[in-house]
Amino acid sequence: MKKTILLPMIVLMIIVALAGSVSAFCIAGKVTSNLDGSPVEDVNVTLKDFTTGTYINSSLTGADGLFNFSVPTEKKYLLNATKIGWHYHTQQANASSYVNFVLGPKPFIEVSGKVYEDNESGNFLEDATVTALISGSNVGTDKSESDGDYALNVWNDTTYTFRATKPGYYTNTSAVTYVDGNLTLHFSLKRKPDVGVMNGYVFDNETGLPVQGAAVKVLKGTGVFGLAYTDSDGYYWTEVTGNIYNATASKAQYYYATRNYVQIDNGQTTQVNFTLSKYSFIVCTDQDLDGYFLEGDVCGTAADCDDQDPAVNPGATEVCNSKDDDCDGKVDENNVCGGDGGDGGDGGNGGGGYSARTYILDMEDCLAVQKMHEKDVAKYTYLGREYEIKVMDVVSTSVKLHVGDKTIIVPVGRYYRINYDDNLEYDVSITVLNILGTQETTLKIEFLHLCRPEPEPVVEEEEEQEDGSDDEDLQPITTNPQPDKPSRPAVQEDKDDKPFDMVTGRVTSDMKMLKANWIVGILLILAIIVLGMMVYWFYAYYKY
Repeated sequence: MKKTILLPMIVLMIIVALAGSVSAFCIAGKVTSNLDGSPVEDVNVTLKDFTTGTYINSSLTGADGLFNFSVPTEKKYLLNATKIGWHYHTQQANASSYVNFVLGPKPFIEVSGKVYEDNESGNFLEDATVTALISGSNVGTDKSESDGDYALNVWNDTTYTFRATKPGYYTNTSAVTYVDGNLTLHFSLKRKPDVGVMNGYVFDNETGLPVQGAAVKVLKGTGVFGLAYTDSDGYYWTEVTGNIYNATASKAQYYYATRNYVQIDNGQTTQVNFTLSKYSFIVCTDQDLDGYFLEGDVCGTAADCDDQDPAVNPGATEVCNSKDDDCDGKVDENNVCGGDGGDGGDGGNGGGGYSARTYILDMEDCLAVQKMHEKDVAKYTYLGREYEIKVMDVVSTSVKLHVGDKTIIVPVGRYYRINYDDNLEYDVSITVLNILGTQETTLKIEFLHLCRPEPEPVVEEEEEQEDGSDDEDLQPITTNPQPDKPSRPAVQEDKDDKPFDMVTGRVTSDMKMLKANWIVGILLILAIIVLGMMVYWFYAYYKY
C-alpha cells in the first residue's frame, strides 16, 4: 500500500516541477488618451532590461490600446511608450504586472516662410517643395506660391529637418532641434548651371487616368541621358544638359510612346506629356501545338508559317524536302540537299570564310549596341545563369535569332522581349536597329531589369555643393533622383534600438504567452487529479 501511495506523490512532484519550468510571467497594459480616456492605437511600447537597458521586445497597440509581453524572469523592466505627434512616457514594471500609460497629443504649430532664388534679383520661387522630416520620414509637405510663401502644420517640441527642392536647383536643408512654437524659416535655392528640366505627365489613352510607374527616358543616339518614373499622379521630371533629344515613355502591358526632337534648354523647363495605349486583346493560334503561334511576336513567339504542320516552325531545322521548314522565307537553303554544292553557302570561299565570334555583354550597363554577323553569339549572365543570343540568318527585312530555347524572326525596327521571372516586367529587350549588307546586323540589347531603380528609404539629404564644372560634354546617366511628392502629414512609427516588425513582433509575444498558459493549465489539472487520487487512497487506507 505504501508503494501505491508513493507512486502518485512522485508523479505529482514531477508535474509541479515541469509546471514551474515552463511558466512565464506576463507584463500587460493599456495606452489611453489624456483628453477623453479613449484607447490610443499604433503606440510603440518597448520593453528593456531595467538594469542594463538592453532591448528585449516591442509591441504595437491595436484599436483597443492593449499591449502585452511574455517574460521568463521575475525582475525589473523598463517600458517606453512612443508615438509620433504624442508625448512619450516611460514606466518601470515588475514581472506579472499591469501597466497603464496615459499619453497626450502634442499641439500643432505652423512653420512658414518664403523660398527665394539665390541670385542678385532674389526673386520668389514658385512650386518649390518644402518638406518636414522626422528621422528621414516625411511628415509634412507644401509647395511655395507665386510670392514664395509656404506653410506647414507640424507638431510642437520635436526635432525636424526641413528641406526645400525644385527641379533645376540645388537642394537646401535646415535642421531645427526641438521646434517650440510657430517658426519662420526662409529658403534660398541656387540654380544648377548648364542643366535643363524635362517634366510632364503620362496618361492612359483609353481611360485618361494617370499611369503610375511608367519609365520616361531622355535619349540621344543609343545613350540614356535622363530617366524618371511617374508617381501616383502620373507626374515625372528629370534633369539633362541642354540639347535636342528623343524621349520615350513605357510600362509593361503598354505600347511605347515616343517624342522626337525635344528641345531642352539649360535653365529652362520643357513639358512633355505622353499617352500610353494598352495592348489590345490578342487571339493566339497554335493549331499544330508546336509552341509557335500563327500571329507571331504579339503572342511572344516568332510567327509560325504553317500552323497545320508541327514539323514546320521557326525553331525547326531545315531539311531537304522542298519546304520552308524553319519559316525563314527560304526553301532547302544552306545546301541541305547536297549535289554539286548549289550556291556554295557561306563557306564557299574556303579558308577565307568568316569565323564566328562570341561577344560577352557587360551587365553593368543598361544596354549594349552590338554589330553582329551571321553565326555570331552574344552572351550575358542573369541571376547566376548564362544566356546567349545567336544570329542565325540575316535577310533584307529581318533577322533570325536563337534566344534561349527559342528561334525567332525580328523585323528591322522591331524588338523582342524576354521575361525570365514570370512577373509583369520584361527583363531583356532585343531590337534590330538595321541590316548591314546581306549577313550583318546591329542589335540593341537592353537589360531592362538593371534600369529599374530599387526602392530606397527616405533619408536625410545633405545640401548639395556646387562643383563648378564647366564640362559641357554630354554624359549618359542611368538614374535620376525622384522629385519630392506633396503629401499630407502622416503618422510614422519611431524605431527604437532595433527594427521592429509590427506584425511578427506582436503575434510572437502573444503566442508565446498563450502557449505557456495552456501548458501550465494542463499540468495543474493533472496535478489536481493526482492529488484527488492520493486523498482517496489515504482515506481508504486508514478506514480499512
